[in-house]
Amino acid sequence: MQTSVAPDHSAVYAELSRPTIFNEGPGYWKFNNALLDDQYVKLINDIYTSLRKKHNYIEDKRIFWEMFKMEIRSHTISFAKRKARVSSQRELEVRELLMELDDTICNSNNLEYLDQELRH
Repeated sequence: MQTSVAPDHSAVYAELSRPTIFNEGPGYWKFNNALLDDQYVKLINDIYTSLRKKHNYIEDKRIFWEMFKMEIRSHTISFAKRKARVSSQRELEVRELLMELDDTICNSNNLEYLDQELRH
């Protein structure tokens, strides 16, 4: 009896595409050391106790630690976004003040007035 050389299965080809109904998240997050200021340390100290109480039902220390890290991450991201928003607003304010000052300097013929304006 002779065995067949041909395989007993046919090749199957599939083409996958990304579904368009799902929105992608914000992407990879990495802790920024620039956040380590007094405000952030106070935030973490303030939420530490409440997080321990919130997750005190978890007996497995590894699961507790993962939940704790998840909560800290969530609070840290919110804090960083608020801080960036405030910083961005402050930067806009400073830019506007610099533009006003530049306009005042460029359009001033009165040096005494200009000296007073610069000291203001």
